[in-house]
Amino acid sequence: EAAHAVLTLMEDPALYPHIQEMGIYLGKKLLTLQKKFPELITEIRGTGLIYGIQLSPSLMAHDINAKLREAGLLLS
Repeated sequence: EAAHAVLTLMEDPALYPHIQEMGIYLGKKLLTLQKKFPELITEIRGTGLIYGIQLSPSLMAHDINAKLREAGLLLS
């Protein structure tokens, strides 16, 4: 039932302009973070609402993962 609701929502053409708008907003915010912390964030790439952030090799991945999960962010 929940999957059907999600698929129905995804078929709504009114959703796409909002996704595009939020993706642009997210991209700008991530670039702002990169400019603020260039020693930590080495690259940002992505589109829509899916972005990848490459962090400096000097950072410990397990520490970052733990903090981001505590903040409720999805990691892969």
